[in-house]
Amino acid sequence: MSKIREMSRFLVFGVWINSLGTTTYVDQLFDGVWDGWILLEILEKLEPGSINWKAANKPLIKMPFKNMENCNQALDAARKQVVTAFLWQLMRYHTLHLLKNIKLRGKEVSDYDILKRVNNKVKRSGKDSHDEKKQNAVYVISVARKLGCSVFLLWHDIVRGETQDGDDLGSHRDAVREG
Repeated sequence: MSKIREMSRFLVFGVWINSLGTTTYVDQLFDGVWDGWILLEILEKLEPGSINWKAANKPLIKMPFKNMENCNQALDAARKQVVTAFLWQLMRYHTLHLLKNIKLRGKEVSDYDILKRVNNKVKRSGKDSHDEKKQNAVYVISVARKLGCSVFLLWHDIVRGETQDGDDLGSHRDAVREG
């Protein structure tokens, strides 16, 4: 991702956070969320009563572990959705990190490049029965494991065409092959 797109994304998050009417103003995204306080405020705005403010630690915390208590409470309040989204982003970060060394025609790989490559491969492949698709998907996953790829999808995700998972598996394969 280019620096401009990355900065734009961070700006969008900051604008969204500030539009919620929280008491803390965020102008630098990561400087604003490191102590967990703004995360608690956001969750309270989205779901009033979800935060135990007596257990929260106000900013300018002198003991670093107290920051973590705020972050943990934010994760607890947001339940499984936030954890799932966070893990998805970690997997995506891992994949993109692996792809940094891969170049297509001399340029870094973008999301568009990955999607284009996978879609072209799908178009070139023939039509298979459901059983053939299942067998192929199971085989792809077993080969990916043998190649040392991180596998975070099931055979039925591949058969159904869950494109983001499939794109990332293909990207891991390319990173292992070319790295």
